[in-house]
Amino acid sequence: MRALLTRLVVASLLILGVGFTFASVQPAYAEDPLDKICITNPDSATCKSRGTGTENPLTGKDGLLYKISTIVAGVAGVVAVIMILFSGFQMITSSGDAQKAAGAKRNLTGAIIGLIIIALAQTVILFVVGRL
Repeated sequence: MRALLTRLVVASLLILGVGFTFASVQPAYAEDPLDKICITNPDSATCKSRGTGTENPLTGKDGLLYKISTIVAGVAGVVAVIMILFSGFQMITSSGDAQKAAGAKRNLTGAIIGLIIIALAQTVILFVVGRL
């Protein structure tokens, strides 16, 4: 019980430490060098080739980074849920064997922590992509 409490405290401190690290990050504003040129000469071929859309195809809300992160998070989430189900099955079929039950409990704990990390990572990615 003491080891579990120690792990919980260490994990909480680690999460808080990482959270405060990201909370203190200041945004960086990038400037498109073509903006000044296109304001003075909007009919140039370079400005016309930029397109009319304001979304960046790489980092926009429907950009490549968003799509890839959504797919990866979805696959990882499905794997975590399968691991949770598998761990539950292992726990049920352990038949009172302490080692099997402990292994199933470790797998279940790892799968739940993984699912939480996946959800937090996806939230951070959506926040960052929304700000780009």
